[in-house]
Amino acid sequence: MSYSQQLLFTQGQKTRMRDALESGTFPVANSFGALAPATVTPTCSITQTRGINPFCSDSTVQFKVTYSNNVGVNPSIEWFLNNVLYQYGETITIYGYSINNDDILSCKVKSSNTCAVPNPAISNQITLKKIISATPTIQISSQNIFSSYYICKDSAVTFNAIVTHGGTSPKYQWKKIM
Repeated sequence: MSYSQQLLFTQGQKTRMRDALESGTFPVANSFGALAPATVTPTCSITQTRGINPFCSDSTVQFKVTYSNNVGVNPSIEWFLNNVLYQYGETITIYGYSINNDDILSCKVKSSNTCAVPNPAISNQITLKKIISATPTIQISSQNIFSSYYICKDSAVTFNAIVTHGGTSPKYQWKKIM
């Protein structure tokens, strides 16, 4: 035996159904047959949208939070630097001069959806790597020059270069000043 069931909705039921679909809050029947809101799980994650990490003191890097659609229509977005509130909004621009190496960036999205669990949603963490700049220096010395820095004609002189902050494989270019 087969049969079909026809559902008739009142205008109020249609409105509640539309609101539920838009907000991500779907009513479910509890054991007493009464409608109760269903729980939704909001999520968020941070992605880098501009710049590079690691970065230098004079550069900027930008991040954006991406979140699930079940955070409601008006979520609150908070950015944290080392677990301290830093800024609000969907994007954040970090200036190299304003942070330290190994600072931790994270984000929380507080849902406006009353059925969101957990609330707030907590993002992944990004470790900010700052390139510590140092000025390279060079010291030139010789073992064959007399104390008055005169070089005798046709004599061989060996020069040594001692470099600090030159990187792992510095390149040298010697010049004779006349």
